[in-house]
Amino acid sequence: MAHTSTRLYATLRPIIKCGFSLFFRRIEVIGQSNIPQNKPVILVANHQNAMIDPVICCSYIPQQLHWLTRADVFKNPTIKRLLTQFNMLPVYRERDRLSDMQERNQEVFNEVYERLKGNAMVCLFPEGTHRGKKQLMPLKKGVVRMATGALEAGVKDAVILPVGIDYEDYYAYRKTATIVIGTPIPLTQYEASLISDAARAQNVLMLDIRTALKSVMVDIEHDNEYEVWMGLRPLINHLEDDTLGDQFHRYHSLLETLATKSDAAAVLQSKGPQWFDAMKDAGLDEALFNPKGYRHVLAVLLGFPFAIIGYLCFYPWYLLIERIQRKLVKDPLFINSIRIVFWTFFTPLYLIVWWLALTLSPLTWGQALLALGLIAICGRLTLWWNDQAKRFGHWIKVQRFKRTQADAFQQLMTLRSELIAVLRSVQSK
Repeated sequence: MAHTSTRLYATLRPIIKCGFSLFFRRIEVIGQSNIPQNKPVILVANHQNAMIDPVICCSYIPQQLHWLTRADVFKNPTIKRLLTQFNMLPVYRERDRLSDMQERNQEVFNEVYERLKGNAMVCLFPEGTHRGKKQLMPLKKGVVRMATGALEAGVKDAVILPVGIDYEDYYAYRKTATIVIGTPIPLTQYEASLISDAARAQNVLMLDIRTALKSVMVDIEHDNEYEVWMGLRPLINHLEDDTLGDQFHRYHSLLETLATKSDAAAVLQSKGPQWFDAMKDAGLDEALFNPKGYRHVLAVLLGFPFAIIGYLCFYPWYLLIERIQRKLVKDPLFINSIRIVFWTFFTPLYLIVWWLALTLSPLTWGQALLALGLIAICGRLTLWWNDQAKRFGHWIKVQRFKRTQADAFQQLMTLRSELIAVLRSVQSK
């Protein structure tokens, strides 16, 4: 019987999840109750952020996932053994230029069907490639072929589970991420039509998968609207003080409504760029905007001593990671992937170096252990403190701008209020 879980996956998942919790300011999973229990699942997700996409799913979805991955990363025998321990399976593409490509892929799909019979959750990105843009690209036919093949192989009660992954930013750290799990699509509803008219049934299934993915992700279809809708998102998030899930649903709903509200869309497309330019000229950032930012001053003052220790101990390590990623990374979308690897797996080694240095100092063993614990705690608190300091610093900048350029500030706030009024009118419909 095909395996459905490994010990290495189970061991490393909490460690990697801890790394994600440090790297991202906040991560929220929406719709976790939609995950089927004790059923074969084909998980399909949008692909926008390189290696972070599959790993964040592995960290925050309870079941062990089985990803289909491009075959060229399996060439090294050591890496192949490691990837196998993470339930990963190779998929061969035309660019691999293999004469027996179809035979190899069929062997992989046969393994997929066996794992599905054991109620595994097999995952793939039907777009076939990643792209740092909130748009759903055309889907490849592989997902439909897999679903059809699963039915033909006798897999019972299989479902397709759409998952949307949404990032506040693809290139910066200490941002937010949202995982949206949609309603499962039972494959049994296509079984009869696949027998009578396979081509038509596969087209219907492909369209249903695409529709399901669009319902759980941000998909800004038109390039001429992209910059405006993305630029307005921080403002839309500030309409209410709520969770990441609420913010995602509100933004998703507003985009759908704006697609049919040409008057409101025209106003936003006209005034939005004016507001972006005014904010840029003032050096302000809506994502950090908080009329009551002074409340962060207590956190900044109380956390300052810990932040000093954290910066002294970890800033050299941070600079080293940044230097390494600049040398290693050719595709900017892999920047955060490399950062997370170092934050998660190499920071403990950096702490071991500190431990060795402390044991060589005049400190006793117990004192060295306490000092190492303090260093680790200060490092974690510094991440939080830095978030608070940014918001407090931005509030000070807003107050200075308000005081020194009162007319320009009033124009900016008037424009902001006009945009909010339009957004609220769209939201209420």
